[in-house]
Amino acid sequence: MTEKRRLLLLRLVLGCYFLWRSWDMLGNPRQTTEILATTGNWSAWPLIGQMRPLEMTFTVAFALFGLGIFLMGGLLVRLLSTATVVFALMSFAIFGLNSWLSHALVLAAALVIMLRGGGAGTMDAALGAMQRRTLEREAEREAARLADWSLKEQDASGASA
Repeated sequence: MTEKRRLLLLRLVLGCYFLWRSWDMLGNPRQTTEILATTGNWSAWPLIGQMRPLEMTFTVAFALFGLGIFLMGGLLVRLLSTATVVFALMSFAIFGLNSWLSHALVLAAALVIMLRGGGAGTMDAALGAMQRRTLEREAEREAARLADWSLKEQDASGASA
């Protein structure tokens, strides 16, 4: 298996994990709310400190859902994997070593994707290829315009001589 395929598989597994976690959180918000209420380590943080536990549960669940969809689709892979690394480190600060194995695996997977890329089949690569083709076509059209303009200029200078 090539490296691009391994990265693709890792990206898809991480995206599926995020979708599963968001589904799990939305399926039983009371349990997640209780866990967040008992820790309380996040209450002094900026931006999220003023949220109530239920509000925090839904915010995290929807953020995980969005991360999962975008990672599985391969859009903004490096940016989102960087955000995942930050969130995984934040989860260690909030929850301590509770469920440390799953957070450590997410952190490791996100670090690999952040450093090595998303692998095969990313929308980022497809969009980049489309942008390169557009720039190449524009350069070809510009070269044709310049060549046509220089021919007209040569004809005009030859006719006046």
